[in-house]
Amino acid sequence: MTEISKIQFTPADANKRLPLVSRIVSDILIKKQRLKEISNQSPAATESSPEVLDIQDKMKALTQELEDLGCYFNNKHADYGHVHFPSVIDGETVFLCWRSDEMDVRYFHYQYEGYENRKAIPPHYLN
Repeated sequence: MTEISKIQFTPADANKRLPLVSRIVSDILIKKQRLKEISNQSPAATESSPEVLDIQDKMKALTQELEDLGCYFNNKHADYGHVHFPSVIDGETVFLCWRSDEMDVRYFHYQYEGYENRKAIPPHYLN
């Protein structure tokens, strides 16, 4: 992520986008799992494998699709998808954050913090 999106999401906006975001993240995770399988089968040949290159290209396209929607995929977590939605809470720029194992967007963290510092979105922002 090089530049924060100009789109600012409310929690309601983020949750409205979640069905599409969830499908895209699911596709990314399936491709990540396939890369892991290939790596386990043949670690030495993976980087130059046509299949690996194709999967990587598809993952980049899916990640770009999320960015085109105004949100960002965090690729650090292997077992689930973590997506940031730029927002403002109490006058400060934050990331609403969602994990693929969650039903809706309920958490945020400040842009200078990481996932481990996420907090519940204040109730008055959820209406």
